[in-house]
Amino acid sequence: MAFSKTELGLEYENFNLDWERKVDGNIDIVALPSESRRMPLRYFADKDIQCVATFTKHVALTKEKHFRYLLQFEGFSTILTLYVNGQKVCENYFGYVGFTEDITDFLHDGDNEIVAVVDSKEDPRVPPFGFVIDYLTFSGIYREAHLYKKHENHFSYLHVTWEDTGNLMIEAPSKEGDRIDVRIDDEKYSFFYEPNGKYIIPEYKPKELWSPSSPSLSTIVVSSETDEIQTRFGFRHLSLIDKQLAVNGEKVKILGLDRHQSYPYVGYAGTKNMQVLDARDLKDLGCNAVRTSHYPQSRHFLDACDELGILVFEELPGWQHLGDESWKKNAVSYVEKMIQRDYNHPSIFMWGVRINESPDDHEFYMETNRIAHELDPHRLRGGVRFIYGSELLEDVYTINDFSYQEGKPVDPAELIQGKKELAPMLITEFGGHTYPTKKTDNEKRLIHQTLIHAEVINAARKDNDRMGSFGWCAYDYNTHQQFGSGDKICYHGISDIFRNRKMAAAAYRIQKPIEEEAVLEPLTIWALGERDYSGVVPLHILTNCDYVSAEMPGVNEVFFKEAEPGFEAMNGKVFVVKAMDASWGMAWRDVTFRGYHNGKCVIVKKFLAECVKSDLILDLSDDEIPAHDATRINARLVDQIGNTLHFSNEIVHIETDNCEVLGPSEAALEGGEYAFYVRAYERGKASVKVSCGGYQKEVSFEVL
Repeated sequence: MAFSKTELGLEYENFNLDWERKVDGNIDIVALPSESRRMPLRYFADKDIQCVATFTKHVALTKEKHFRYLLQFEGFSTILTLYVNGQKVCENYFGYVGFTEDITDFLHDGDNEIVAVVDSKEDPRVPPFGFVIDYLTFSGIYREAHLYKKHENHFSYLHVTWEDTGNLMIEAPSKEGDRIDVRIDDEKYSFFYEPNGKYIIPEYKPKELWSPSSPSLSTIVVSSETDEIQTRFGFRHLSLIDKQLAVNGEKVKILGLDRHQSYPYVGYAGTKNMQVLDARDLKDLGCNAVRTSHYPQSRHFLDACDELGILVFEELPGWQHLGDESWKKNAVSYVEKMIQRDYNHPSIFMWGVRINESPDDHEFYMETNRIAHELDPHRLRGGVRFIYGSELLEDVYTINDFSYQEGKPVDPAELIQGKKELAPMLITEFGGHTYPTKKTDNEKRLIHQTLIHAEVINAARKDNDRMGSFGWCAYDYNTHQQFGSGDKICYHGISDIFRNRKMAAAAYRIQKPIEEEAVLEPLTIWALGERDYSGVVPLHILTNCDYVSAEMPGVNEVFFKEAEPGFEAMNGKVFVVKAMDASWGMAWRDVTFRGYHNGKCVIVKKFLAECVKSDLILDLSDDEIPAHDATRINARLVDQIGNTLHFSNEIVHIETDNCEVLGPSEAALEGGEYAFYVRAYERGKASVKVSCGGYQKEVSFEVL
């Protein structure tokens, strides 16, 4: 089998294909990433994901003189014990960042057997384990693996730093060398070899800077006589100005969500495109930031954030618990490995160097801060806490503020920090467990969740002591029984576990510039008997338009130009309709809402009084995907004008050709819709046929 050149180096071709997976005595052939067990969506036991699985791969090669063979696993849970040709190579439990091991001395010419034994039991030796945690750590080799062939004199890593002074520093250590060449897009520079691997280019001036609004990226290639290494990089400066984050000297208010990396049925084993789809979704929601709660996440997700201009707050693994000294040593190692792995991502603006919601521990957090500052003095440091008056060793006082009360969405900064001289502060969680909301909940609860998010976003934006906010959270997720709703799911997301949006998504979408997209979201399913004592008022209308109107047959169009007070810091507006022509048991009419910008109608949204099941709509996320990857399909039953039938729970039947459903082929609609992922393995055309409610539709895509 040949090695081919990729952006990551000379790689063994198709290394992620044809792994033999053995679990519970069953053997099958899988492609990485792969879960150990495919899980139910609800009502399963913790022990079901805490299993031991064996993944075996055979590789044929002829060892070449002066070359080393490096094996990398990008992610796994929880302990991976590696064997090559029957010999134990190593044991590793840093699954969230993975590891690379030189296996040259274990290989021979011809067929070689690589065995990875993955034990997914929660191990108290390493974060986040040792006590309870509010999320499940799904089993498997859940990211890709790679077998590299590198010259014995290869670059060990490449870090790119654009210093505050304007100097560009390349750090690419190797054992020996003569001349080192650096190419930045179409510009070339040459250096004499430096033993420390550091090369400074003071004369380089970026043509474009990276920012959330303009995420410009460059390709940097470093080469020697024996090796070549490359990365993408975005040139930008980070700073704090008036306690606000500034990118290239321009203040940026954080509008973000917290994200877990898990998916329905396959757990952590989301493919590259599934990771990208999440980033695209966050961008489409109007977010400019994401927090990787509560661990380092896939490089594919971070790459997509780089490309889309989504700022990232990445943190080490953990949840409330601090272990013994050995455990803390492993946590410090996690900080080091996280920064080493993700150093070149311009989207990362802050490292999380504190265990989420943990108590103060001066010596421990002095060390995590020291390591982070030593490795990367150019990024901010934060540490998520929920204890008021906690000791601040980082640059930013990051706080989970669950104090929401009607009329008082956040606590005063002085109370939170416990002092009058305030540090820059960022809300890293709010909402969540204080108001879990299912997509199928009644209208009143869906509206309240939306307004909680809107009120906290507004409070964080208008307060000069706060850098912004991360809402808990982007998507519902599986968790332990101590934290879920009895069915192993936390319903804390503004979208459900399938990434289908709840009403609360409107609080983020209206922050988008209207030039990018006009948004008009009346918070209603337009049913007369859904609320207590009937009716739809007060009716909140969220929009980024200047003003809105409502029109019903037989009733003149009514304009609403005065927005609800209290949301003045938001980019969007909240209008409230306090009276409409309707009463219980009497006539109920259709309605047309319009949004206006610069005096012109730019968006229309209609609701029908009498909804009749009229069609099945399939929305396909991608027209083409690479082989062995996955895409997402949403199926929804709609009324006569295309609105989702909110209360429909009919059964969806899925048939596939040249792809497989990552989950069951039959499921019920929730909130009138159901989304699922399909993974394709063979090049060519793939198709998916869905039947529901008496309708049948088909979509197809190309597998490249």
